[in-house]
Amino acid sequence: MKRYIKQIIALIIAVPLLAACSDDETKTGIPVITVSPERISTIMGDSIDYSVNCSSSTGTPLSTLKVELRYGGEVVAMQTFRTKTEGAYSGRINAPFYRSIPNGTAELRFILQDVSLATTEKSLEVDIQRPEFKSIDFVCADGKTYTMRPSAGNPYLFTTTINAPSTVTKGHFKAPAVGKTHDPLVFGWNGKEVVLGNDGDITFTSESAGNIEISFDTQYLEYGPTYESKITLVKFTATGETQVLNMSQGKLYQFEGTSEMKSDEWYYDPDFLSRNNDGTFTFKALTGSYSLTADFDKKYFRIHPLGEDGKPARLQPDGTGCIWLIGSAGMNKPTWKAINLSWNTGIGKDVAMAPIADKVYQVTLTIGKQLNADDVNFKFFGQAEWGVEFGKNGSDHYLVTDNPYFKVKEGDGNIAIADDATIKDGETYVFTIDCSAGMKPAKLTVVKQ
Repeated sequence: MKRYIKQIIALIIAVPLLAACSDDETKTGIPVITVSPERISTIMGDSIDYSVNCSSSTGTPLSTLKVELRYGGEVVAMQTFRTKTEGAYSGRINAPFYRSIPNGTAELRFILQDVSLATTEKSLEVDIQRPEFKSIDFVCADGKTYTMRPSAGNPYLFTTTINAPSTVTKGHFKAPAVGKTHDPLVFGWNGKEVVLGNDGDITFTSESAGNIEISFDTQYLEYGPTYESKITLVKFTATGETQVLNMSQGKLYQFEGTSEMKSDEWYYDPDFLSRNNDGTFTFKALTGSYSLTADFDKKYFRIHPLGEDGKPARLQPDGTGCIWLIGSAGMNKPTWKAINLSWNTGIGKDVAMAPIADKVYQVTLTIGKQLNADDVNFKFFGQAEWGVEFGKNGSDHYLVTDNPYFKVKEGDGNIAIADDATIKDGETYVFTIDCSAGMKPAKLTVVKQ
């Protein structure tokens, strides 16, 4: 009986305590925010100073104050403060400079939360405008600076005229500091588009060199000129410079770097490039990635295709890729005398055939220039080094041919002058290997031009 009496007493004592705990857990506060004034103004690229008074009408301890700047309902800047005590809190929040956003009303929203997780919100209207600069600068890649003025009908569209030595100009834009900021606004290329805070060079293309108009719109971050030429200009600044280009079959290219590039002194590999009367060149090989290295001394480009890994292309088991020539000192480009090496390997020593169609490769050799009539001895390989080679009959890779000028030696697959054939300086021969039916054998044809 005593045991039951004790249990009843314990229950009587516990009930008020449980009720008190329940009251504490469900008790919520009422945070209070006081903001003045009700409306403010700023310009994009500047910052907004604010001051708020934070308190609680229930005395519940405060937790955090979140400040959000919203453009069109979207949060574009945010700050969070710890509010351990009631009182005044102040800060500064940036008003981002975004493309396309029109002048209008933004919202500065304050969200005060206490330890009970109760919140109160208060908003200010912010009249926000895009800055209208008196002028901005175009900073050319060569370091020259040109002042740009706004157009009469559009305060955000700036133009200037420069004298461009070529159809390609590079540079970025710089506008004066805005409001309370101290740094100028810089607009440049980030690899995908023009953005604020990047001084990467923007590429401008014009139809012709000379006086061109550079333009920039500070609202939409659009620039000009962006002439889409049918001709791609490729510029080299030093001998040994290599450029990796995505080249398209049938597309026109123009090359600059030395005066010889504009003359017949420069050797343009006829398997890759076909000269046009206007000084442009049509790319003849298959569309893909190619490496071009300029040799100012020997006056030519060393050209070879690249694989998907960015390395020199190799002959693949399905017949795609590239075929290379390695041989005696009597065979090379631009001439066998310019690169007079015997059975050396490497991309600067071996000759890449041009892939002119799917699994079809071509190389053009002129006797006395790329081929010495007294030293015809070379072989076709699957890479610019020792390895896969078109060897003797019956091997994994070998050639068959029925042309009257050159033969494939049965014992090793080397190319030599055909029996009873005579070749002379000035004669040009086009060698074509077709791997479309496989490489055991592949078909070699030789045509005299």
